[in-house]
Amino acid sequence: MDDQPKIISVEEKPGGVRLTVSGRTEDIILPIDLVYRYNLKPGVTITPAQMDQLLAESGRFLCDRETARLLAVREHSSGEIVVKLKRKGFGEKLIAATVEKFRKRGLIDDPRLAMKLAQQALERKPAGRAFLVAVLRRKMIDRMLAELTVDTLLDEIDDIQSAIQALRQRWPVPEQIEVESVRDKAYSYLSRRGFGYETARAACSAVFGSPRKADDD
Repeated sequence: MDDQPKIISVEEKPGGVRLTVSGRTEDIILPIDLVYRYNLKPGVTITPAQMDQLLAESGRFLCDRETARLLAVREHSSGEIVVKLKRKGFGEKLIAATVEKFRKRGLIDDPRLAMKLAQQALERKPAGRAFLVAVLRRKMIDRMLAELTVDTLLDEIDDIQSAIQALRQRWPVPEQIEVESVRDKAYSYLSRRGFGYETARAACSAVFGSPRKADDD
């Protein structure tokens, strides 16, 4: 039929082949192998069914391309990929299929990334469970996986010794400071680093000595 869309031009560019089609304001972007497979060239008429297929193929191609671009910049969690692809306007089903595809290829690996991020956080500064879980959650790691990863990582680490190390890094020369005035700051600091109250209390006592007044007063 004369009113069916036709391909006006086929132009290969970095990132895909652009098809300009009559009646459409936006080009259709496809991988070059599909252009050859479907024999797409100027003057070819496209039926409604073919148009639906080409748009679906284009969506998959563009979603794959954007995912690969994101992963080339840095490793992403599946949650981060989902959010960023949604911002680009891709549909939920397409995003889910794309994430699963890259997961099967080993290019998206939340457990591996979670352990890597938690280890890096610990290497920078000692931290407790709550802090490390929060680090992973900010990277959109699933909460259950984040907690399991942190628990596994901290299983062989003495929580009090880790808190002591954090204090000694923050206040390396305690004898030259007003111990009592810094004690509250130390508790606050350890809390921000994810250590619980009892751990913080034990660590402060080890580093600064016992308080002049009982902490419970």
